[in-house]
Amino acid sequence: MNDEVQALLVQLADPQFSARKIAAKKLLKIGLEAAPALRAALGSPNPIVVVRAAELLGDLSDLDAVPALQVLLDDAPSADIGSAAHAALGKLAGHERSLEARERALREYRAVRTARAMPQVVVPTEASNEPQLRRRTGVPLPSDVEGLIGLLRHPEYARRVASSEALVAIGSEVTLPLCDLLPGASYVLRKRIVEVLSRLSDPRALPALTRELSRVIEGPEEFEFQEAIVGALSRLLPHIRARPEPTHLPGILNLLRVGGQVRGSADMPMTLAGAALYLTTLAKSHPEPLLRAALPYLKGIRPFVPKEFGPARAAIEEATKVWKDLPLPADAPTLSAENLPRPSEEKL
Repeated sequence: MNDEVQALLVQLADPQFSARKIAAKKLLKIGLEAAPALRAALGSPNPIVVVRAAELLGDLSDLDAVPALQVLLDDAPSADIGSAAHAALGKLAGHERSLEARERALREYRAVRTARAMPQVVVPTEASNEPQLRRRTGVPLPSDVEGLIGLLRHPEYARRVASSEALVAIGSEVTLPLCDLLPGASYVLRKRIVEVLSRLSDPRALPALTRELSRVIEGPEEFEFQEAIVGALSRLLPHIRARPEPTHLPGILNLLRVGGQVRGSADMPMTLAGAALYLTTLAKSHPEPLLRAALPYLKGIRPFVPKEFGPARAAIEEATKVWKDLPLPADAPTLSAENLPRPSEEKL
């Protein structure tokens, strides 16, 4: 039985949702015999396993898990894990023998529900709106962007949510500071930053988001975080297509390069289609040699080939035919068109 439980715990980290769901059902069927292993799994470095283990302990009504869940709640490494611990304690609260532990579980559970129900903050148009922002969130907030970004690391869920709302309310002013913080940030902070950037939909976040996607698919990050980045890119692309500029081209090329490596993403086909639409528009309005670097990617990215790829390829071929014979590396999305030789027929 122990070997079976351990095998199912490994399956809880499977990148496929269906496999994780099957493992969770089997562990639930095993019952409290799986509880000791699930309690140990709360210390796993894999956030997916921790979330699933917390959920299952709540479903199994494992009263012995209350202390571990409370410790996890006090120092949750991510919002998802904190929410799972809250939910599990909420389920266990009705069965807890200790009145003190039961009251604490209920209190923490209500705190999360209150935080989730906080109203959206109205975007301030000037600094004088900051007191209003504090009243709307119900949480004391720093008065500067750096302080608000620092609050994203706070162990309390309500404060992290409040800082996110405040940063979104400030607007595009926070985009570049958040992007600069992404490379060396912890998992929790990166996830919160991506959530804020997704809501801001500032085109300047494109390079940082595509670099983050490239890093995630090459590392051991959880699938849900990959989906958060793809979702942020999907929401960002309509803003980029509305006013296509050549400055976004390197980021789009990087998105096409890594897009074919993303597996099982519901939003990836739509995101790649948006990138192709941007390329079509840019080819017609701002033709330049670097556009040809997109052509190899537009031949098809398995397992999906958006229908927008064909028109984009045709538009680029037509707009850049004078540069057709230039030795442009297709695998270098960071190339600068300024360093390319001019076509022979162009007059100096």
